[in-house]
Amino acid sequence: MEVTNGQLNLGFQGENWACSVSAVVVYPVAKVAEGERFLRWVQDKRRFYFNNYFKRVLHRPTGDPLQPTPEEQQRGYVVFPRDFMQDLYYNDTPFKAERGQPLRAEAFAGQYEPVTLAVAPLRELGKVTLTAGSLVGSEGTLPASVVDIGVVSYRLSRVTMEGSVFTISPRLILPTNTVEMPKAITRQFWLTIKTPPGAKPGAYRGQLTFSPEQGLPTTVPLELRVRKGTLDPVDIPVGPWGYSIRTPWYEDDPAAAAFHEQIALRSLRKLREYGFTSFSGLPSVAYKGFKDGQPVLDFGTADAQLRTAKDLGFLAVSSYGGGVTGLNGYFRDTDQMKAAGFSDYSAFIKAIYSAIQKHAQEQGWLPVYWNLADEPLGDDLQRSAENAQAYREAFPKGPPFFTGASSFEGSDAKNPHFLLSKALHVANWNLHDEAAVNLLHQAGSDWAFYNGGNRWTYGYYLYKAAKQFDLKFRLSWHWNANAGDPYYALDCREDDYAWCNAMPDGQLIPAIHFEQLRAGLDDYRCLLTLARLTKEKAGAPAAKAAEELLAARLTAFKLGQRDHDALLGPDDWQFFRRKLAEAIEALR
Repeated sequence: MEVTNGQLNLGFQGENWACSVSAVVVYPVAKVAEGERFLRWVQDKRRFYFNNYFKRVLHRPTGDPLQPTPEEQQRGYVVFPRDFMQDLYYNDTPFKAERGQPLRAEAFAGQYEPVTLAVAPLRELGKVTLTAGSLVGSEGTLPASVVDIGVVSYRLSRVTMEGSVFTISPRLILPTNTVEMPKAITRQFWLTIKTPPGAKPGAYRGQLTFSPEQGLPTTVPLELRVRKGTLDPVDIPVGPWGYSIRTPWYEDDPAAAAFHEQIALRSLRKLREYGFTSFSGLPSVAYKGFKDGQPVLDFGTADAQLRTAKDLGFLAVSSYGGGVTGLNGYFRDTDQMKAAGFSDYSAFIKAIYSAIQKHAQEQGWLPVYWNLADEPLGDDLQRSAENAQAYREAFPKGPPFFTGASSFEGSDAKNPHFLLSKALHVANWNLHDEAAVNLLHQAGSDWAFYNGGNRWTYGYYLYKAAKQFDLKFRLSWHWNANAGDPYYALDCREDDYAWCNAMPDGQLIPAIHFEQLRAGLDDYRCLLTLARLTKEKAGAPAAKAAEELLAARLTAFKLGQRDHDALLGPDDWQFFRRKLAEAIEALR
């Protein structure tokens, strides 16, 4: 840039929670050498302050001592399988029981099933590539394309909430089958077997080929058992908070708007591909006051949003922040009430949301849970409860249905959190227990469950909550809520909670967490399928055994017990899934 009048004026505007610019250094071209020295000094200073503020805690290695065979020494590495529910870190080694084992998976037709292959290098291997061959069985051949291969990426993750203590964890699955493999960094390939919907039941066998630049190639057996039939789809609304992946750029930039729309649509398609049936963050209805005694509402954005969600097969959505722009959904917006000529807040709300509900019915909207609370505390808790009560008075039964994020445990009906909860049609709780849910039902309200997302709470726990305690929907934080660099957890807002990330070209990058949640939905679907078949085959010996299997699982824990491994042990994931699959096949 050339400056002709002695001044260079720069301005920066932030969007989506942050300004991407943290500092700008300007120096004359004539002083490049001095400028570069200054930048090096700045970098050293920043490193000094970083090291004095942040603390890195490294993973303690797991696995048995690495004792390679002569063949492995010659190849230059050791390969081994690892259960996808057990994290593999950069400095882990195989356990003895994992050595020399093939990769095994089993799935119903149409089901996705992950398996992982780990490689511990004994020396520099350069670029390495993993490829899959076709899977051959007595009933036919599954092409190599059914095996989707990715590489696990180790990233910074916060140990403390504000990030001053951090570690390095396996977090993302990069969509590539090729990666650099330096010495002493254990790598993990994440394979998703996408069993074709028409795959015939039976055993299929194939192999993977691992090819390093420096070292000898090797093959690893891959075995797949396809179970008979398919699993029932998820029958209740479940998904993430949010559904889009934003960039910190101007909202009115046409290129940014087009990119955001593209990523949002890809995100929704990915959620449906994985079996999720709900999400939050829409619809967005614009409130523009009253005219001639009627609310003026703009449904253009909301109609398009809900049409897309419905066409993709979602079951319901949840708004965030009330869902009506121009109106405060969290607390009583008395200024807007008075401006509209009302003195009773319930009457004001009834006028607005009656018009919204009428439009929703005319347009065939999906069910919407309008959110009125975001974990309020202190004085805000009472204000939030008063606001929710006004909505409940306007619509005692619904629709429309109003929800809010809070927590409540126990049976104290005078607890302020319970007073808020019973004012809502559906209290959306993080912390909860069976006593709380029963008390809420007695008060005439329903419940939902948010956060605490893992395979357990999207699987077997979810089934108990839905079928025994009438859960209405399930959400967990979050699809994506980045503010700065989405791949660097210490300058972002909770990016290490994200289910999915994106590349500049719009390609989606799933987190391991997202893949495990999908496996949880399959656990839920197994229970759902087995329960249906048990009723259809009532009286058969296999039905009686299935009833006992279902009962044993559902009586093994209570609501509020959210740590699967502490309850049942890490081996239970594979063991119980196999028991369910066998019981389903027996009924078929």
